[in-house]
Amino acid sequence: MNFNNFDINKLVILWQATENQPELRNQIGQILNDRIESNESFSREHIFDILYIGKKSLTISFIPTSESFKKYGQTIVVEGNYNDDTAKELLQNFRLNPPKNTFGIVPVSPLYTDDLEEEQIDTLKKDGFKTKDILTLI
Repeated sequence: MNFNNFDINKLVILWQATENQPELRNQIGQILNDRIESNESFSREHIFDILYIGKKSLTISFIPTSESFKKYGQTIVVEGNYNDDTAKELLQNFRLNPPKNTFGIVPVSPLYTDDLEEEQIDTLKKDGFKTKDILTLI
C-alpha cells in the first residue's frame, strides 16, 4: 500500500493503530517525519492572531513523530507568551497586505499543566514549540 498519497490525519490514525506492528509503524513514521519538514499548515502569525489579538486559548495537537510530541505529549492547552519584540514583529507581519506568514518557534504558557512536569512547562515558556510540529489547532 502506498501511504505517501494519504493525508496527514489518516497517516496519524494508521500510526496510532500500528502499535503492535513495529515495521509498518516505522514506515508510516518516516512518512510523517517527511511531512513534518514541509508542514506549513499553521504560521506564527495565525497562532498570534488567535492567542494575542483574539485573546483566546488554543488546544494544540502535535504530529506523533515530531519533536514537540516527544517533549510535551499529544496535546497541550496554551495561551500566548510573547515578549514585546516578538509581538511587535508578528503584529507588523499580520497587518501587511497580504499578511506575511512565518514559521518557526512559538513560545507559550500552558494552561492545563496536570500532564506536564515543571521542566516541560519552563521549556514551553522559554523555547516553545515548532509550528511544523502542529497537527491541529482547536
